[in-house]
Amino acid sequence: MRGEDLLQDYKRRIDLALENLFDNHLARLYKMSPFVREVLDVTRDFTLRGGKRIRPILFITGYLAVGGKKRADILKASLSIEMLHTYFLIHDDIIDRDDLRRGKPSVHKIYESHIGKRKEDPKHIGQSMGILAGDLLSHIGTDIIMRSRFPKEKRILAAQKFNTIAINTVFGELIDVRSSISPTFSEETVNDIHLLKTAMYTIEGPLHLGAILAGAGKKTLDSFSAFALPLGQAFQIKDDVLGLFGTRKAIGKPVTSDISEGKETLLITKALEHATWRERTFLKETFGKKDLSMAELNRVRRIVKSTGAYDYSIDKAEIFVKQGIEQIKRMRIDPQQKKFLIWLAEFIVRRDN
Repeated sequence: MRGEDLLQDYKRRIDLALENLFDNHLARLYKMSPFVREVLDVTRDFTLRGGKRIRPILFITGYLAVGGKKRADILKASLSIEMLHTYFLIHDDIIDRDDLRRGKPSVHKIYESHIGKRKEDPKHIGQSMGILAGDLLSHIGTDIIMRSRFPKEKRILAAQKFNTIAINTVFGELIDVRSSISPTFSEETVNDIHLLKTAMYTIEGPLHLGAILAGAGKKTLDSFSAFALPLGQAFQIKDDVLGLFGTRKAIGKPVTSDISEGKETLLITKALEHATWRERTFLKETFGKKDLSMAELNRVRRIVKSTGAYDYSIDKAEIFVKQGIEQIKRMRIDPQQKKFLIWLAEFIVRRDN
């Protein structure tokens, strides 16, 4: 099966499993209050809006790559990482003050409009409910692993890894938020954010979780890391390129979002490094501006390209992907899963959304 077809097949299966998780399993577990049911309904719709399901796909791939055989069980267990992902998206939207996610209202904006309008402070109500909804899903993620049908010792190791992924991602977000108000940018800080918020969370963590449930040892996990960490950095660079140069339809939020949020990216870091005094002044005045115009955004885009920051970022992403592919080719894993991981690595730098 071609990589694109396999990706879509995995996505279809995961989406069906997510529907079943919310409509049956969670509905049976949490009957105590109509308010809890409401949160599950809101987060269900939010989770099922879309997304590539890269993380659960890599969770499954890591398991199958090292000889795992329980396909139905690993599919259910992989939903844990999608719960963690949804948790981070909900909280990110609050932190970044994003009203949209995948073209529709963010969870805190849903609550702000549905519940908050009956209160004196609808914004506070919306954000409070968003925080609680995200917290709930993160704990459900751990619960999914612990209730999975794998040996107890493997479930415990996987749960420990799951928590490590969450902790590292929060560390990355802390650095990201704190650095957004720093007067200086550095490529080193950007790399730290990329490793913690993306590489360890999006690529390495899911592969490790699946491999752990299949019984993989440290040597195998280290080999997966050598593949995943550069690939995760390439994934984030590509995300940032799409965030600045993509369309609202493709990225599911306003195209001005990354600049308005003051998001520290390799593109902006290198542009500031090589810009003229006038261009640097403009970038610093524009960075974090909430009412950014399209004319200002287009000027930022021109500066990023004219300074070479765009080409530098694209080249660096391709170097990272090459490093990852060279590593995965050396691994002694299931040939079909190896072929898929190589295709996925190449897909990451080709994708347009």
